[in-house]
Amino acid sequence: MSMQADYTADVTRNVYGHKHTSAAARIDSLLIDGATGAVLEQERASWRDHLRHLREEHGLQIVVTAAGVYIIG
Repeated sequence: MSMQADYTADVTRNVYGHKHTSAAARIDSLLIDGATGAVLEQERASWRDHLRHLREEHGLQIVVTAAGVYIIG
């Protein structure tokens, strides 16, 4: 029997499986209300890759408004 603690059970994740403390989870939250590319870039330089992940792996539609705001649609 292993005496090593399993800390993965203590990690809280969002509905997409991202750790709440991660940049991915912060981007997920920003997309609920909408955010510009500049704001998303502050969270994660590869934010476009994360949007692609949300589209391809989670089937989400990401809408870009005329004002350049990205939002989960």
